[in-house]
Amino acid sequence: MQETPPEQHAPDSRLGVSLRRFAQTSVELLHNRLALLTVEWQEEKRRIGLFVGYALAAMMLLGFGLLFVAVLITVALWDTNRLFALGVGAAVLLTAGVFCALTARQWLSKAAAPFAATLEELQHDRDRLAGKGRE
Repeated sequence: MQETPPEQHAPDSRLGVSLRRFAQTSVELLHNRLALLTVEWQEEKRRIGLFVGYALAAMMLLGFGLLFVAVLITVALWDTNRLFALGVGAAVLLTAGVFCALTARQWLSKAAAPFAATLEELQHDRDRLAGKGRE
């Protein structure tokens, strides 16, 4: 049985150790990024859920309120100007609906991009691997 000197195995074992460390670091990095993505996903779900809940409640309550105001005005002016009262009520409801739609569109356009922190960290990782990022 011939034994090879230890110095011949040293480069291979150092390469193996380096590859294992690289793989371990890569897996840890991926794990951290997925954990961040999961946290952001949970926050985004909560934010959207709250928005939808409050938006639906507001639409229902305001809709009923405006409907009752329109009926009140129509009943109050029934004998003299019922068509005018119905027209004003319809105009007010349509104007409020357009206002709400424009406000919702503006709110959605100003919302932060989902998963922005994850994308930023991935960009930092790419920069670090390319040798031009922060340490």
